[in-house]
Amino acid sequence: MTDFYIEALSWHAIILRMILSLISGMLIGLERKYTNHPAGMKTHAIVCIGSALASLITIEMGFTASNLLLTGDTKVDMSRIAAGVLTGIGFVGAGAIIKSKDGIVVTGLTTAATLWVTACLGLAIGMGFLKMSLVALLTILIANVLLRYLEIKLRLSTRYTKCILVATKEKAETVGYLDELLSRNRITVEDFELKFDEKDDEICYLRYTVKLNRSVKFDLLLREIAIYEHALQVAETTPL
Repeated sequence: MTDFYIEALSWHAIILRMILSLISGMLIGLERKYTNHPAGMKTHAIVCIGSALASLITIEMGFTASNLLLTGDTKVDMSRIAAGVLTGIGFVGAGAIIKSKDGIVVTGLTTAATLWVTACLGLAIGMGFLKMSLVALLTILIANVLLRYLEIKLRLSTRYTKCILVATKEKAETVGYLDELLSRNRITVEDFELKFDEKDDEICYLRYTVKLNRSVKFDLLLREIAIYEHALQVAETTPL
């Protein structure tokens, strides 16, 4: 005989946890969408809901299995579904990571990490750890919003850190040209952002945050980019 027992979930508990997972995923995804990153509200909401569902399934399976424990032959391992979720979400996160051919520009790492932690948040909500989930949601938003602005402040305080905005209709060719130009001048790319024009979706804006070496004159670098055949507009700007 064992004292192991798991209470069955009520409709109220299931609906509450699923709604909380939806709201939490949307809030995290809203920040990603606002900053023009590949995974937005829908993706994060679905990840959080799916993880919460996995936790609910685990609880229900545990409740069902608890009735079989009287035989002493049945074992319940409630960690396997959660482990499977966290392993599987890695494939989703990998799809958000973009790397240039020469490896100079790598973007999407924060979004991939955000998807992973959103899955963890969904698991916690589904298991009913609501206090833990609320604290986790707040800390995720702080990390993604406040720390991003802190990083921008720290980058801009460096004398040789600059931000270049390039408008073009030929995205692939222009990115390839800029990657080669920056690599040739031994310029480090600290951040890269892509945004399409709201009125003309053929025009995209490439925003490079770069760290110059002392041998590079920024004005001459801008001039060299400006004469590139596919560059419609070139300017110094600040990160988004």
